[in-house]
Amino acid sequence: MKRLRCCCAHEKDRISNLPDLIRSRIISFLPIKDAVRSTILSRRWGKICSTLSKLKFRQSDFPAKSGERIQRRFDFRNFVDRMLILHDGSDVETFSLCANVDGQVIKSHNVNVWFTFALQHNVKELSFSSKNLEKLPCSLFTCTTLTVLSLLHSPDLKWPTTIKLPALKSLELRSVNFDNENVINNLFSSFSCPVLEYLSVMHCSLHNIRNISISIPSLKFIMLQYKDDLNVSLTCPTLQKIHYLSNIAPVISSEDLSSILSAHFQFHEPNISSNDKSGSSFHNSASTILKGLCNVRTLDLGSGFIEVRLFFLSFS
Repeated sequence: MKRLRCCCAHEKDRISNLPDLIRSRIISFLPIKDAVRSTILSRRWGKICSTLSKLKFRQSDFPAKSGERIQRRFDFRNFVDRMLILHDGSDVETFSLCANVDGQVIKSHNVNVWFTFALQHNVKELSFSSKNLEKLPCSLFTCTTLTVLSLLHSPDLKWPTTIKLPALKSLELRSVNFDNENVINNLFSSFSCPVLEYLSVMHCSLHNIRNISISIPSLKFIMLQYKDDLNVSLTCPTLQKIHYLSNIAPVISSEDLSSILSAHFQFHEPNISSNDKSGSSFHNSASTILKGLCNVRTLDLGSGFIEVRLFFLSFS
């Protein structure tokens, strides 16, 4: 037994002796609260937490019991502040924030300070999910290093008039609002996002907007899902995959359709007659889509698409 204890005492801590780069990589896979807990292992582990390139903060990691909600909000806010203060100043690869902006403990000012930190450290991937926030830093929408942007569940967010994201390749918008047709058309253009490849727009409210033009030559994947009666025009010559759920069929040229390899279309069209102009327009768009998908490998058509198509074929 004594000999065994001696062996254990001389056993090396191999993980702690790994190079900083490898240990930093290991820590990056942990939730940030667990990563911070690792600092108790040794001084070297404490240093690793100050070099993290992936910063993901979730308020749900600070659950509150009855009577503790306000204090836990303070705990979360102070945790984020401390992590950013102790950061060594190296570049931030990923910055993710999921929090409730309550206006009392976590305010718009706090969120803007946190985002400004990420932008000043050349962030590449940024994700934000929160209600009750109206404004984000203007520098976010002109960031030259950002490649991935996800804005989720932020219905009160106000969009700036100037948007220029030269490195952005992936844009996800879910449950956000637009009330200016020029702003949304500018966002979905090669001028604002010249190298965008992935675009997902789901459950967004589009107030007073009737026409959307998406003109991005580099776009390869698009997902559009909304309830508004919108006229959508797509100019995306390298598009490979489309997932489209709406009331009105989009306008897509046969040239753009020919590049699509995977397509899903689902439409919810109201009751129509053979003399219904909206139904006739829907039928024409549906016909163009079917004829243009000459190279498609995977095709999924919803019942609404097929019903209207068959209805008008019966009158031809």
